[in-house]
Amino acid sequence: MDEKDVKRKEYIGKTETDVEERTVTATINTATVDRQKEVVLPNGADLERYQKNPIVLWAHQYSETPIARCLWIKKSRKSIVAKAKFAQTEKADEIFQLYRDGYLSAFSIGFIAKKWREPSPEDIKKHPEWAEAKRVIEQWELLEFSAVPVPANPEALVVAVKSNDIKISPETKAELGLEDEQDDDEEATFIVWDSPGFDVHKRGVIPYRQTPKAPENTPWDGGKEVAAADVDDLKIMCAWYDASKPDLKSSYKLPHHQAKGAHPVVWRAVANAMARLNQTDIPAADKPGVYRHLARHYKEFGKEPPKFMDSASLELKPYPNEHSCRLHPPENYDKFRRVNCAQKHDGKCIDVVYGIKDGKSEIQALRFSTKVWTAAAAKAVCKARGGTFEPAAASVQIQPVSIRFTPVVDVAAIAKEEIKRRKGLVY
Repeated sequence: MDEKDVKRKEYIGKTETDVEERTVTATINTATVDRQKEVVLPNGADLERYQKNPIVLWAHQYSETPIARCLWIKKSRKSIVAKAKFAQTEKADEIFQLYRDGYLSAFSIGFIAKKWREPSPEDIKKHPEWAEAKRVIEQWELLEFSAVPVPANPEALVVAVKSNDIKISPETKAELGLEDEQDDDEEATFIVWDSPGFDVHKRGVIPYRQTPKAPENTPWDGGKEVAAADVDDLKIMCAWYDASKPDLKSSYKLPHHQAKGAHPVVWRAVANAMARLNQTDIPAADKPGVYRHLARHYKEFGKEPPKFMDSASLELKPYPNEHSCRLHPPENYDKFRRVNCAQKHDGKCIDVVYGIKDGKSEIQALRFSTKVWTAAAAKAVCKARGGTFEPAAASVQIQPVSIRFTPVVDVAAIAKEEIKRRKGLVY
């Protein structure tokens, strides 16, 4: 199939959104004259091949992961209607949010025209508007349909983004034609070194990187390996660095890869780094990310990582004010992004934690505020999503204590006083 054979047509119309199902039902084709002066007849669609792989894309980006799948598609003489269920990814969440809140309402079909003709006098008699058409496409094959960045109300969308009523990534803003305004002095989110495919979050956690494994009984001499390495080697060998001094070898902590060659990972070094993690001067907020980095190496060697006990853990410990639903292990990712109220269920907000690996993201966990979610309700949603539920950590309840002071009584002294009184010695 040659790209030039593929045609695309946009249709803007009414959409119906089901927040609980994460679905959008929309008209994706009608028998109307489009901007190219063409009419694509709905009942001329060949859906056979599409139904074998019913994907929904974002803006016809064939090289990207689909954002949804089509649950059903119905064609008639006047239109084609489809229902799409959106995926559990950050990109899909952003697009679904835009349809849910009415900022987007357009879909576009990608297809190959098989048979066409000029509109006949009979056509124009039945459909006067077809007089403007150059051709009528009678038979065509649907390849996919896409959500497209055609805002239903561009001005409203701009206001919503600027006021943070909806939260979308800079990439999606650019695709929608919205400028991502930032101060010139604002620190960049990522620091990118020259090593291919390697980036480091500004907080200093070095992402996990798979390299060959050294034999499990390989001895480890950390000082010797660091001495043999240069800074570029250390960017792969270590688990954390001081972002303020990236050019100093002393900025790099917890080495566990060999310095030379393909930087094989050494089991004894991984275990040593994990044991030292809580004794290092690495900031507490960075330790969960370092833990996840090292935990993935544990998995490589078929080992179970120790439980992370640091109180600053962002993803591995529940909080007293929210229930957790874990969909994927946190050690699968290099970094995370949390979006509050990214989803809703029965009108109640669900916060979403996205796991990010190799530039792609997916939902790693859900968070349910105890202010609006009972443990039972949150657990039911988690079960429906196929996740592992963990209720909010029990908070410490301090019970009021009543303290009664009983005076110490000297019975013998009281008895003596009573005897004296009775003898008339005390008046």
